[in-house]
Amino acid sequence: MGAGCCSRSVEQNEDLLAKKDSTENSTDTAPPAKITQGYISIANRFNSTHVEKEALFGVGGLENLGKTCFVNSALQCLSNCQPLTDYFLSGVYEDEINMHNPHGTQGELTLSVAEVITTQWIESYDCIVPKNLVETIYKYGSQFDRETEQDVHEFLSFLLDKMHEDLNRVGKSPMLNGLKISGNSEELLAAKAWQDHLKGNSSVIVDLFQGQLKSTLVCQECSYLSRKFDVFMYLSLPLTKLTGMITLQECLNEFTKDENLEKGWICPQCERPVVSNKKFDIWKVPPILIIHLKRFKYIQGNFGKNKAFVDFPVVGLDLSGFVSSEQKEPPIYDLFAKIDHEGKLKAGHYYAVARNCRDNKWYKFDDEDVCETEESEIVNDKAYLLFYHKSSVGEFHRQSKNMPDLWPHIMKNLERKRRMTYDMGESAPPSVGFKKELFAVKEEMEDSQMFTRISRK
Repeated sequence: MGAGCCSRSVEQNEDLLAKKDSTENSTDTAPPAKITQGYISIANRFNSTHVEKEALFGVGGLENLGKTCFVNSALQCLSNCQPLTDYFLSGVYEDEINMHNPHGTQGELTLSVAEVITTQWIESYDCIVPKNLVETIYKYGSQFDRETEQDVHEFLSFLLDKMHEDLNRVGKSPMLNGLKISGNSEELLAAKAWQDHLKGNSSVIVDLFQGQLKSTLVCQECSYLSRKFDVFMYLSLPLTKLTGMITLQECLNEFTKDENLEKGWICPQCERPVVSNKKFDIWKVPPILIIHLKRFKYIQGNFGKNKAFVDFPVVGLDLSGFVSSEQKEPPIYDLFAKIDHEGKLKAGHYYAVARNCRDNKWYKFDDEDVCETEESEIVNDKAYLLFYHKSSVGEFHRQSKNMPDLWPHIMKNLERKRRMTYDMGESAPPSVGFKKELFAVKEEMEDSQMFTRISRK
């Protein structure tokens, strides 16, 4: 499969020039996506028991339109993210486009992404020319220069952010105040922070890709303790060596270890800059975990590329040792896609490797060229972005402020007896017990002056 196989265009779409081999005439069609408007969950079909001998869908290449390998590699990984692809194939996204969100693109970017992904999975094209998508990216992403190499991690962050805003089910994101919290009862405080986030953010991107981090600061002079809970879309992990081999476990250890801050933080109790310790822990794990290996950084005074070989698990990544809250299911993950970078910092090339959920085979997506690859070849020294799915669950739940029962972390102190009924997930009132618990925590914090308000950026 590759550029040489592309010979016939699809006439009904002038913006998206899709081509396929004229010798192929498959009558097979992509399986229907069983998702409806107001869905509560999306089935986990990454490890489907129905395995085909040959994949007819999702294995088409994307033509490079001039230094757009960063776009193509990111799109191939998202295309092979089964719950996201099912969401697009179902057509639900068309009813969830938020045309009035000033932070989005009035749906233009998301519709372009959906156009490419659905084309990949509806018919067996060998190559697609994503002209409309690329033009839309440059229209809304002024930071991306057509003439220079771009960072795929920066692009993916931009893309997922804009897709979230385009698909945000909240009519208009309210200007919320965040809570900078100190003290105990972190289980309830984390739940309050997550609920506040969901008040203004509800989309398939939140459902699948967003998790929650706990950051802890401890004053080394008075032992004042400050905790804060933040949303994350990916984990950016430092590499502990410049060359040689390191493990993903070592990178996670480095990310979550205690860090000494030399008078960079003003202690609220001491009221002056103090020496402190800072630590990150994962609190809520997302269904889809994106790991960014920080290969590009200042090295010995120059901005360069770290060429260390990171040994990462393809199956069975266990985050139990890095998650500080109790989860309903074990935080076990399997790899389904990755993006490699080869070459130098400013003269390199990105390509994707992903597993097709219909035949369970691995494919290398190098722009127009697509070929099958062996699982034994996946772990190499070129890995830059890793895409994992949570393998310990049968379905991926919608995240709603009104449905704490569907949040992945266990909240022992919250009343969770009544499961919220299906009503678009946003209009139903929260359970009385849940609402009282959160109000009580907020009231207690205000009375004891345990928190300060910070503005949402």
